[in-house]
Parts: sequence; structure tokens; C-alpha cells
Amino acid sequence: MIFDNFTQADSSTTREYGGTGLGLAISKKLVGLMGGRIWAESRVGQRTTMYFTAAFGVPTAAQPAETPRNEHPRNGVQKFPARRILVVEDCEDNLFLLKCYLKRTAVDLDVAENGEIAVEKFQAAKYDLVLMDVQMPVMDGYAATQAMRDWEVRGHAKPTPILALSANARAADIEKSAAAGCTAHLSKPIAKDTLLQAIEMYLGAPLAAR
Repeated sequence: MIFDNFTQADSSTTREYGGTGLGLAISKKLVGLMGGRIWAESRVGQRTTMYFTAAFGVPTAAQPAETPRNEHPRNGVQKFPARRILVVEDCEDNLFLLKCYLKRTAVDLDVAENGEIAVEKFQAAKYDLVLMDVQMPVMDGYAATQAMRDWEVRGHAKPTPILALSANARAADIEKSAAAGCTAHLSKPIAKDTLLQAIEMYLGAPLAAR
């Protein structure tokens, strides 16, 4: 059961630690792609041990270094400046995934582990876009987004694109994000192409490659 999507031992909304219950599900998929399997052995109140197997290829000769390339080629040679993105996310697994998705793009990432810290950083620096997890401890993404929008109104600032990230994709959840001031609502787990396309859409320009 713990390897199923969105499954957690503590499913309450007031749990001490955040996350969406995707870490083990993602691990299972990765191990499966490597031709292996993953399982757990546990004793209540004592310990849990995680195991996995995987097949690794052993090169027989030195391989040439990989030439960096743009995973999303564009027509022409126009260069775009690096963009600053604030990632508001308390789950290390989700944060790791987002960093992997944006690894080869000219993006400078700043991270806030809860909404309260995100609001402080948003007011202290200029960001081109915000990726906002909606379920977090201390201050959730809805309250943080509303605080950011209120601050922009008071300062007569141009609205910054804020993309909500949520495991819930019902119409009511999308409406709740919009009511808080989010520019768009993206569902977790999010595919790499979907995320990059959304970021480029709301930045109004392609993401440059590093």
C-alpha cells in the first residue's frame, strides 16, 4: 500500500510533516524502469528496512563525454535571460523532481519550505514566476498566494505568475486556487513537458538552456 500514489501513514490535514505520498511511488517506477523491484520489511515500533534491486550496465570502453544540449530545441539562435523562480515546496521528493526538470534550463531557483517563508522572500526579492505547493505546514499555499497578491496591490506592482501545484484536480480545487489569486492550477504528479510548457507560457518566452 505504501507504494501507491498519494498514500501516507498519516492522512490528516494537520500532520507534522508535509508531502503528497509520491516518494515511494516514484521510487517504484524508477526501479521498475531499471529492471528491478523494491520492497519493505518492517517491525512495528522497531524499524523499517527498504530494499531494491536494479540492473546496471558496465561500459566496456571509455565513452565520450556527453555534449550539453537543449532538451527543448527552438528555431533560431535568440538568447533569453536567466529567470528567477521561487519554488514553495515542503516535500524533498517533489523539490528534487522539480530541480531535475529544470536542471538544464537557465533558471535560478530559490526555495521556501512553507508559505510564511515564501511571503517573506517574495516581498524581499523580484521573481519572474512562483511555483506554489498548496498544502504545507505553518501557512498553506492559498494563504501565501493571497498575501503575495495583497502585497502587490499595495505596492502597485505587476502581478507575478503564481502556478499552484496540487495533488487535487477537482473543479472545486481549481476554483479555490483561482480565488486565492493563482494564475494557473497544475496537478501532481506533473510531467516534465507539462511543467516546462506552463512555465514558458506564463513567462512569455522559451526557457534558455544552460
